[in-house]
Amino acid sequence: MIGLVCAGLSLAIALPVTAQTTQTQPSPTESESVPQNSQPQERQRVFRPTSQPEDPIATITPDNGKVDVELKNNTNAEIEYQALGYTENQVLEGGEEHTLLDLPIPVTIRMARQDDGFIKVLPISSTEGKLEVSLDEDRNYYDDPNLPVMEIHEDGKVFVY
Repeated sequence: MIGLVCAGLSLAIALPVTAQTTQTQPSPTESESVPQNSQPQERQRVFRPTSQPEDPIATITPDNGKVDVELKNNTNAEIEYQALGYTENQVLEGGEEHTLLDLPIPVTIRMARQDDGFIKVLPISSTEGKLEVSLDEDRNYYDDPNLPVMEIHEDGKVFVY
């Protein structure tokens, strides 16, 4: 507050106080990327696994260190997916399928339904150099709130978390 005395008249002016905020640490499964400018912008969710599952969902035999991954969208929603470091974000319409060819391993593939619904990733088949997975709607996905991330390790073990 600033006080002012002018010709015997006392006047007090209240100025807004700028509060300092402290930034809390993000949860282990989600952090938000926020631009450092004064313009409000959309926040981007980044999901990270809290732990790796003990058992793989499948095992694939790589073909010269590479694999093909066929994604089958069995939901009615669009699913956005990306082989991190190898492809751009792509959209798989409900009921469609797409094969990612010649992915070097290890590789991580992340998936997200555009309607924010949950996805259950289930292996269909695994042959030398090719893995087929079904992307289904998961209505009981309360155990792990992460967006599905599928990792194929160098030894061919496939993990989803």
